Amino acid sequence: MKKIIMAFLLILVIAGGFYVNSLLNSKPPLPIIRAGHENVAKVRGSYCWEGLISSECVDTIPPPELIKSQNLTPVIASPSSKLKIVFKNEPKKNTISVSKWLPNNQVEDVELNKNTIVLPQEKGMYVYDVSANWEKGSASYAFAIDVR
Repeated sequence: MKKIIMAFLLILVIAGGFYVNSLLNSKPPLPIIRAGHENVAKVRGSYCWEGLISSECVDTIPPPELIKSQNLTPVIASPSSKLKIVFKNEPKKNTISVSKWLPNNQVEDVELNKNTIVLPQEKGMYVYDVSANWEKGSASYAFAIDVR
């Protein structure tokens, strides 16, 4: 009986340690981005996040440079296809926004409808930036799409 109680306590301590560690080292959640049936590779950009004990703000390079530095492979998608953005930990209502980076480093807002965007009709490489806000802070994410 003592062995069962000790095993239970050990499991409880280990599980509690993982939980506390996740609270202390928390970062903004990564979205799931899908183009058709394919997951899109993304990288977390700039963010500010409040953990249980400390807060952290990280400023990164612009999305096109971030994608190059991380060697992200763009997903190939068809013209005018849809791209879905989902967070397991939902951001605050109406705080998700999407921008498209143009070749001259200008940024253009992209219409978001039910967490879905429509990709351009024109073929080419496109860099996107998704931003969202939560109770604990805000974050941005970059990804690339190759429209063919």
